[in-house]
Amino acid sequence: MIHSKIILPIAGRVAIVLTLVALIGTLAACGREPEDEFLFAPDSPPVTLTYVAPNNSLFSSPEQIAIERFQELAPSIQVDRQSYRFNVGDYLMDEQPPDVLLMWNGGQLSSAAYQGLLADVSEVWTQGNFTEAYGRRFRDISRFEGTLRFVPAGFSWSGIYYNKEVFDQFGLEPPDTWEEFIGICDTLLANGITPMSLAGQNSFISIYWFEYLNMRLNGPEFHRDLIEGRVDFLDQRVAEVWELWKSLLDRGYFVERPGSTSEMNSMTALIRGDGDRR
Repeated sequence: MIHSKIILPIAGRVAIVLTLVALIGTLAACGREPEDEFLFAPDSPPVTLTYVAPNNSLFSSPEQIAIERFQELAPSIQVDRQSYRFNVGDYLMDEQPPDVLLMWNGGQLSSAAYQGLLADVSEVWTQGNFTEAYGRRFRDISRFEGTLRFVPAGFSWSGIYYNKEVFDQFGLEPPDTWEEFIGICDTLLANGITPMSLAGQNSFISIYWFEYLNMRLNGPEFHRDLIEGRVDFLDQRVAEVWELWKSLLDRGYFVERPGSTSEMNSMTALIRGDGDRR
């Protein structure tokens, strides 16, 4: 499952500065050199660009390289890089928002786009030839009502990890189908091993299960419609996702009290088999 992180220009600010920062940041990640047409004239008036991003950004090193490269190309423009001090939604709704935000794709982004709070960056995509640099799915999630509103800056992925030693002990292989997955869980249970650990204390991790099952059962388009409010969470198709996930809990596939299990305890349960040989 892929989660995208985006560069988000805010509407109503200095458009040329916004687009160039997004452009330079993406080109740095792609290893491409910017075209001369994107350079600022040496006598451009001084400008300070406010850029807000998470303090623990996974892109801190390439981000700094991109900022330095940009300021080499446009020495009259200073980038005021700030860390988040409050919720991203507050930045989006502020009367004086930052020029650029680095944030995760999600419901707050969709709401801001529909309220007209995001700048149109279609010109950046065209001039930077980004349609060749990005796959179709990345292009699709960057559009709102047919208009490109942000530039993807990176992505992360999530998956299910398994204890290879335990799998080898019982002659198991990573499953290719849902039926094989259920068979592995049943085999482990029959041998006194709790099949899965879940760090439910962190709701952000727990929601991965819902997202994955929903996209597998109902498709990615349905999932996007759901998180953007076009489908009600009381929809029967959503109920089927909860029922499937609950069935895994009811069968005893997860550790006891997963809702109070921390990330560290969940990880040690997988690696060391603490307690009941999880």
